[in-house]
Amino acid sequence: MSDDGMGHWYLSEPPDGPQFPSMGGYFDEVFCTLTEGPADRMGSDVPGLVWGCLIWDDPTREQPFRTLDEASVHWRPVH
Repeated sequence: MSDDGMGHWYLSEPPDGPQFPSMGGYFDEVFCTLTEGPADRMGSDVPGLVWGCLIWDDPTREQPFRTLDEASVHWRPVH
């Protein structure tokens, strides 16, 4: 987060530039992603549920860079 806004990054990739004007803008986008969709409106990591927990993951990404391991078979998309 900086005066330019807020971005995001992954351990396996360099940071992107600011994508949201503020934390409030980011949380609004998360809310819209969860309630309205589409699931990929914020990128390739999409919301899903595993054992009742909300997990953002890219269901097409192969291991070892996928967030989930043995729980991935239980992952179900929100949309």
